[in-house]
Amino acid sequence: MRASVCLVLVAIMLGVAAAAELHHNKTKIAICALSKSQTSWKHISQIPPVKYLIKSIYNTTRLENSLYDIRVLIGVDVDDMFWIANYENITLQVRRDYGIDMAVKFYRHVPGYLPFNLLMQDAWNTQAEYLVRMNDDSEFKSEGWITLAINVLRTYEPPNVGVVGPTCSQGKTTILTHDMVHRTHLRIFQTYYPPIFHNWYIDDWISSVYGPSRTKKVDAWVVEHHVQLGTRYNAMQKDEIHLTKEILKGGKTIQRYLGNRHVLDRLIRQ
Repeated sequence: MRASVCLVLVAIMLGVAAAAELHHNKTKIAICALSKSQTSWKHISQIPPVKYLIKSIYNTTRLENSLYDIRVLIGVDVDDMFWIANYENITLQVRRDYGIDMAVKFYRHVPGYLPFNLLMQDAWNTQAEYLVRMNDDSEFKSEGWITLAINVLRTYEPPNVGVVGPTCSQGKTTILTHDMVHRTHLRIFQTYYPPIFHNWYIDDWISSVYGPSRTKKVDAWVVEHHVQLGTRYNAMQKDEIHLTKEILKGGKTIQRYLGNRHVLDRLIRQ
């Protein structure tokens, strides 16, 4: 009897170890969005970050669960009373209903600025290999989108130095209104986006800074942005005067990174 119990315990331990190893080998994905509550938000299941973003992540990534360890990070203002009162219940419900790990990050409100750089740095700190920047009211429509996007990033030379984004019919369709990069992006640049931009032109910048050979909108990866919810900030259109300069500056930063990498590779081969 005692031997049988021991065998069962061994089998359980082996199963746990195998599961841990499988989890360890998964590619870590961080999906990030900023959120600002509205007075109309009442039921947790009906707020945009859950109704659109979280639910659609669950619906479109179920077939990829064995490949990816997905974590969602939502950035909010430190004085957003709805999120202060409800973030624990929301994260618990998301975990229970969708099996998705979700974290809420609170940031000090700076008028006119969106704390995307802080949020994306926090995502990078989770050791995520790929970072996805979304809107809290955007909805993934295509199954298998993570694999589609990663496969494109890996085709770049060198791999993963560049950006991809989904096809989205809402908003400005000539640029990437949502984006995905490898964590290398934050090794190249000190911040995810140039901090000189308040809230506009970050999309325009990342859509151009890598150049056409390292930038791709993935046709089969479709996202719907529920823009009828409206923007929750005052657009700083005056920042357009910085756009061309920042694109040129960023392009030089990328070339410098590639040059240093080439020298390092050559030294390693010697």
